[in-house]
Amino acid sequence: MPLPRLSRAALPLALGALLFTACTGTPGAQPTEVPTAPAPGADPSPSAVPTTAPVDPADLTCENLIAPDAVAGLEAEGWTSEEGEFAINDLVLDGISCTWARPGDTFDDLVVFGWAPITADEAQEAQEQLESVGWTAQESAEGLYLSEADAQNPDAVGTTYLFGDGWVTMSDTQQGLLLIEQPAR
Repeated sequence: MPLPRLSRAALPLALGALLFTACTGTPGAQPTEVPTAPAPGADPSPSAVPTTAPVDPADLTCENLIAPDAVAGLEAEGWTSEEGEFAINDLVLDGISCTWARPGDTFDDLVVFGWAPITADEAQEAQEQLESVGWTAQESAEGLYLSEADAQNPDAVGTTYLFGDGWVTMSDTQQGLLLIEQPAR
């Protein structure tokens, strides 16, 4: 029986759910190791453990820009990636843009992810350009989100950029940004 086709909006949500469940422990599972106290002088504060080692920005590919589980999910559905340049309107940055689609499908059934380094001046210029044509800005702990309204669904968020300190990510949906793994800086 063929797998059902995931819509453009549902794919990032499905991939996000896959990542969430992959990180969730089995109910009732017991740890195999007993935690020990930190060594004297060690910093006992918790730290995030990345799922993979951060990649050098020069080594970014479509296969390591997003979480490995997301890549596996896309490939399992027969999707392939095409690498392109990262651009915000006329501003072309030294980054990567990846378009994932099933070969032969129309442009309506694809997902896009991107990352690029960006200077403060470039970020300011890009943000002003996007806001001047109606993109919506939203501050958050992660950075500044700039989102395009979805013409077919006014309650949905379309293409979104997330501007951080010295970097910018983008996806064709705001939820898709969750799948991007930040490279080493």
